[in-house]
Amino acid sequence: MTAAPDAGEDSERSYLIRVFYATDRIWSGSRTSPKFYTGESRSDNNLELGFCFVSIPPSHQTGHLERPSWWKLEFSENPDRHVVLTNAVQKDREDFYSQLARENRPLNRPTGICLRARIQR
Repeated sequence: MTAAPDAGEDSERSYLIRVFYATDRIWSGSRTSPKFYTGESRSDNNLELGFCFVSIPPSHQTGHLERPSWWKLEFSENPDRHVVLTNAVQKDREDFYSQLARENRPLNRPTGICLRARIQR
């Protein structure tokens, strides 16, 4: 995960956070955000493991998800202005847990884990 830029760095650019995930959704095969997974659950009850990168704009406000808005004439995502899922990387079980363990060593920077959530409609 990349932490927020220091005050002395270029604070006008977004930064990336690596988020580890586990999902029961089916991989779509798409490399285009945000269509990495379908809305369908796997029938074998196994989880897909991996990580994704999310851009956080320098103007980010806690509790707010900065997205394009048509009334501002913003019709596409811009990582320097919006929270954007930039890519997703599938990992096998061994590699996933190995990288997760390395990522969660005691560090002097923010870390996070995204827990599985399922929304029923």
